[in-house]
Amino acid sequence: MPFVGTCTWYKFAREILQDTSTVVHPVTSAEYPQVALRPHHAVMSLAKARSTGFVRPDWHEALAKFMADY
Repeated sequence: MPFVGTCTWYKFAREILQDTSTVVHPVTSAEYPQVALRPHHAVMSLAKARSTGFVRPDWHEALAKFMADY
């Protein structure tokens, strides 16, 4: 599975708003037209950072820490 630890903007928004009454609905690219063309699944590679020994937290952990600090 090449995209372990990734998420969509929809999944990210749902996670942020999970303890609220806000309902989040997914939106397709066709429903949200933009001037710039966007790839269907763009994920930043951290291979070079990892090769230096850099360890980043999982996005769930990072979001939980941010929300706790916020």
